[in-house]
Amino acid sequence: AWLQLDDDTAEISGEIRLVEGALQPGTKVEFRQDDYAARAFEFHVTGDVRGSFEVSSDEHGNKAEGRVNLRQFGIRRSAAEKPDIVGDGLVVVATTRDLQLSELASLEAEAKLDLGQALVPDLSRLSELMPPSAGVALVGGSGRAGGGFDLELPALAGRGAIQIALDDVQVRYGELDLHGRMQIDLTLATAALPAGRFDLAGTSIALTEFRSPQLVGDEPPFAAPEAPEGGAGWWARIELPEGAIDLPPEPAARGHLRVRLRDSVPFIGLFETRRNLPRWVERLLTVHDLQAESGFAYADEAFTLDEFSMPFKKATIRARVRFGAEHKTGILLVGWRKLGLGLRFDDGRRRL
Repeated sequence: AWLQLDDDTAEISGEIRLVEGALQPGTKVEFRQDDYAARAFEFHVTGDVRGSFEVSSDEHGNKAEGRVNLRQFGIRRSAAEKPDIVGDGLVVVATTRDLQLSELASLEAEAKLDLGQALVPDLSRLSELMPPSAGVALVGGSGRAGGGFDLELPALAGRGAIQIALDDVQVRYGELDLHGRMQIDLTLATAALPAGRFDLAGTSIALTEFRSPQLVGDEPPFAAPEAPEGGAGWWARIELPEGAIDLPPEPAARGHLRVRLRDSVPFIGLFETRRNLPRWVERLLTVHDLQAESGFAYADEAFTLDEFSMPFKKATIRARVRFGAEHKTGILLVGWRKLGLGLRFDDGRRRL
């Protein structure tokens, strides 16, 4: 089952009013349970629950509202020992006008989730999600998360958005230590929540103010373009015009991304190709204010960039690369005027 709720005993008090099997105004129930634990997909949720259920009436008739407040909560992946997200005041509010108890299986209702005041306490806990062959490790950082999700019953179709602002993000990239900021704006939609598949179209990721102590005084001789969000340092903006993700136990993702970069250096670093290249290619690869597009896929602990294309200086870089758990393989094609270069690589082995 995609959802498992805590079946421990809760403290319940209140009054229920029924007429011919239908809940009536005046019904009011309150409940509480400390150290509540539930699981959705492969995510474990814990906290102290305070909830209520009440039936009232308005100009449209009788209606019921259920409210659950999760205090001092934590959310962690099954593979994690500590919570990936902690916070206070996660609230779920559900409303319905279907008050006949015999029709609960086909209940029509609307539910709204508000993440409340949430924190990402330690970004390094998510580093294990990165393919080791990419040479990128999340070393540290923390931030804030917020947003909400709306759900319709009985179809369990939903839509929402989550914003994550990360400060002092610390990344180990090859031999470089990088520090900066990251803003993640997730757009989520699902036709059926139990399937665990979400549309990500409209999602964006902004990296800003990234610097490295190893590169101080090693800036290029020409001015770099200012970040779209302002500020100095290296920056990038990634947008997903289309994309989808499948939640665990069989995580996967696929889609198309567009990216704008301050310069091409980090991208070329993924291929570790700068050394032993012809001089004309090395000059081409030092470029500012770039835009690129690529397909992407994640499955079986491997991340793939497919049909990557980056045009600049009357030239084009095309690439396909697969970052596996242990190995990195791919091909890089650089074309400029009548000159061209093809590079195939498999981990540290390269062939022009």
